[in-house]
Amino acid sequence: MKKQLQKKVLIVDDEVETCRFIAGHFARYKNYKVYEAYDGAQAFDTIQKIVPHLIILDVIMPVMDGFQLLQRLKGHRRYSKIPVIILTAKSKPEDLGRGIDLKADFYLPKPLNLDNLISFADLILEN
Repeated sequence: MKKQLQKKVLIVDDEVETCRFIAGHFARYKNYKVYEAYDGAQAFDTIQKIVPHLIILDVIMPVMDGFQLLQRLKGHRRYSKIPVIILTAKSKPEDLGRGIDLKADFYLPKPLNLDNLISFADLILEN
């Protein structure tokens, strides 16, 4: 029987409690290894070290916001194919449009619906 590889999920949010809440839920699934970062710059450093299978990304953060990080990732040959779910309070049509323009895979508004988030993550990581 072939051992299933754990999927690496990076959660990026400047609210530590939000990160831990989401991380705790993902960690309940044995096929996920969860990492956390609290701003875009820290996230980019973590991405270089672990190359995650999925990134869950807040937009409003200090140092480097989520849109800046997403733009940097999608412009980088090594990281451009990493799927990204934007999870943010910025839910105006222009924010959604910017996320789509920057090639986010899903754009989920806060408040968080954990079931939807897990469903989208499962869908992305099955491929």
